[in-house]
Amino acid sequence: MTSTVTRVEPRWLRWVTWTAIIAPLPYSLSRLVWAFGIPFGIEEDLLRDFHSPGVGSLYILCLALLPEATALFTRTFLASRRRDVPGGVPIIGGRSVRPGLVVAVLLLPIGILAGFNLWSLGPITDGFSIPAANRGLPGWSFWGQIVTFWVWGVSLAVATAAYAWDTRGWDRVAAHGRGTAAEA
Repeated sequence: MTSTVTRVEPRWLRWVTWTAIIAPLPYSLSRLVWAFGIPFGIEEDLLRDFHSPGVGSLYILCLALLPEATALFTRTFLASRRRDVPGGVPIIGGRSVRPGLVVAVLLLPIGILAGFNLWSLGPITDGFSIPAANRGLPGWSFWGQIVTFWVWGVSLAVATAAYAWDTRGWDRVAAHGRGTAAEA
């Protein structure tokens, strides 16, 4: 049985949540292309330095899959306000989940994105110059990733904060095993 809360959420929040789900897609797709050794948005020499195709492709695949796992997690819990693990998940399917745990899991990608976005302020304030360590990326690719991470980071943080706000009484209800979140 799927446990969700029926409520009317503001349209802007739906847009923000879906932006957090879709925003990492360009990044992930570019990494999948790199894993197959296709230099799209990266110089061929730099891609070879990553040992792609080859052993480095595993690393690049992880770079592609982690954002998509975050997007799936966001879709599963934030977009639907779900309170249990989907039944198809082995071992833990159907078990209830404390909203605080959902928020805690999302703090890691939010923190990584915030750190990267803070780092990106340097090149932005330096006249939009590309740092020497990133010289193997064409300008459109480098700045496209910057924009992707800003959009993704902000939308994921806002969607997670809204989820935390909306579910603030659920942890107490779950801990005491009584009532519903509406009664908390």
